[in-house]
Amino acid sequence: MNAYLPNHATISFFHHPRPIDLHLKQHCTSSSSCSPSPSPTSLLTLCSASTPACILNPLLFNGHLQTFWTAAKATDIPIHYKRHVFSAADPAFAGTFAVDFVVHPYADSDATLPPRTTYYSKKEYEDLGSHDKKPMVIVLHGLTGGSHEVYLRTVLEPLVEAGWEACVVTARGCAMSAITTGVLYNARATWDVRQVVRWARERWPERELFGMGFSMGANILVNVCEHWGLAGSRDVFHAWLPIHRSNHFNTHTDDVSDKCRVVVVPGRGGDRLPAQGGGGMFESVESGGGELGIAENMVGKGSVFKNHGRVSKESI
Repeated sequence: MNAYLPNHATISFFHHPRPIDLHLKQHCTSSSSCSPSPSPTSLLTLCSASTPACILNPLLFNGHLQTFWTAAKATDIPIHYKRHVFSAADPAFAGTFAVDFVVHPYADSDATLPPRTTYYSKKEYEDLGSHDKKPMVIVLHGLTGGSHEVYLRTVLEPLVEAGWEACVVTARGCAMSAITTGVLYNARATWDVRQVVRWARERWPERELFGMGFSMGANILVNVCEHWGLAGSRDVFHAWLPIHRSNHFNTHTDDVSDKCRVVVVPGRGGDRLPAQGGGGMFESVESGGGELGIAENMVGKGSVFKNHGRVSKESI
């Protein structure tokens, strides 16, 4: 109906025809007083209920102007970072790369780095690590981007407010980081990300790790999981989200091309998402017979990840 109103656009959701069940958290006021367990729902239902109407500005009448406006308008999302420069552990991929960690706001600045970013001191870096059980997301930015990008900070803001920890793996030479060897990056360059994941698992052994990648970062993330294999990826990541605008969403569906894709793949811990102090939405994610699929163009034919059937479409 909204599509027939001025400046209102139809919002479409593309998903597997048999999505997995999501079990919502049970709300408790005390150890002995809890509300009945909510009925299972789906990611489609949650996205439909939480997505606001798309009301377009008539002056931004095409995608180019809309993209320009996201960069031109005064959007202030004050995420602060501390940066550490890692040296590659594998001599076959010699070089350095930066990782930006989300921290509490501070007043210092560094003109050689993006806004709200300074370097960790040696002591600050050595003090990293704990046995807390906070969820932690490892984020990969898009082509030539970095932790300063508005789309990335927009996603991180509610997660950080809910108590999550986060870091952004910066591709070599991006976000004012130095290029120290001839080894750069591409969509198959998984070595730096794999090193960060192993390092984070050692520093925070009790944390659930989540992977999130945007655009080219989504391709890198899927290739990281392909490198470890599906079973190995489930042992590393609690869940991982590749977010990618694809020209070929599904090999069996012709009418869903040129759309934005979000694929949620549950991972370690019995496919359970952590309940983070009342701030998290999900208690668990269970596969429940539903099949998860990823379009072949992200990982290549013959990969351990396959398409499973057609993609279903819902519009609001």
